[in-house]
Amino acid sequence: MNDQQMSIDRRRLLKSLAAGGGLLALNSLLPAYASALGKLTPPAARVPAPVTMDIAIERKKLDIAGRQAMGLTLNNTIPGPVVELYEGQ
Repeated sequence: MNDQQMSIDRRRLLKSLAAGGGLLALNSLLPAYASALGKLTPPAARVPAPVTMDIAIERKKLDIAGRQAMGLTLNNTIPGPVVELYEGQ
């Protein structure tokens, strides 16, 4: 084999390795439940037991920086409580 043919083969090999590495990197961008490599349970299986929440939502006048403004309060607080909801809950 001459040098020119050898460098073309090397170039082709490096391109193939780079493409394969790029595909592996794209797999890491997928969410864990969509990845073929992930061993996590699907989100539907992780839904917690039903919880009953009583939340009072009211529109009230608030003093913000010495001025009156209208705002929504949750249980008479701003900011309101953190509420985590799952699909189907």
